[in-house]
Amino acid sequence: MCGYLGIISNKNQEHNIEILKQANKRIICRGPNETKCMFSSDLETHHQNTFSFIFNRLSIIDLSLQASQPMLSDKYKNVILFNGEIYNHRELRKDLENHGINFQSTHSDTEVILNGISVFGLNFIDKLIGQFAITFYDQLNEKIYLIRDRLGQKPLFYSLADKSLTFGSNLLSVSELSGESEVDSHSINEYLNIGIVQSPRTLIKNITKLKPGEIVTIDLKDYSISSTIYWDIEKKLGNKKFSKKKFFDLLTSSIKYRLESDVPVAAFLSGGIDSTS
Repeated sequence: MCGYLGIISNKNQEHNIEILKQANKRIICRGPNETKCMFSSDLETHHQNTFSFIFNRLSIIDLSLQASQPMLSDKYKNVILFNGEIYNHRELRKDLENHGINFQSTHSDTEVILNGISVFGLNFIDKLIGQFAITFYDQLNEKIYLIRDRLGQKPLFYSLADKSLTFGSNLLSVSELSGESEVDSHSINEYLNIGIVQSPRTLIKNITKLKPGEIVTIDLKDYSISSTIYWDIEKKLGNKKFSKKKFFDLLTSSIKYRLESDVPVAAFLSGGIDSTS
């Protein structure tokens, strides 16, 4: 599952380290295997922005310390925080190695994303098969990218105010770290009416949840923000003829992908279409 939290600002953030660790207590349960911090003071950077990142790891793929997060690319000077799993990481790694890209880990899916985006840009996201909530910090270009998987399986929240970006896997943690706590009455009404709060709104004002299939870009030179939807389920809909063979081929393939793990795998069955299939 994993969970992470961070803040990046053009102000000195040293006083926020204890606040960061306190807010992290809400999500430490998401990653019982390792908790790791990274601060701007740890890196050789000459930017005006300072950051504090913390990651709670649930080890599934590559249990070694070479797969720990936050993960830094010494060559490309990028940092990644990634919650999720990439099922086709072995195929993608081979492709990247064929392009002359070297890896420090033996089979970390996190490093595949880190190197892939570093070399090929955000279009590399289209190649990922899996579920993910990614924060990618491009130090050289002073940009940070927040990326959510196609169907929104993994959560990612952020708050941007006064040239300070707070982001994380948990709404209450982001609220505590950012200081935003005012309840959004519109979101309360929506929740009482339909049982959910739809992205990009949350129950707290000034805290946003990424939409499924969305990439949010924050330019840290002026803290301007832009957004794009890289995948839309509406474009996949249509009156296609059902093919039993194609369905079972896809179902079998998807199950095989999800058996990729360095720890024991369990199957949880329900009364839904996936289980009865």
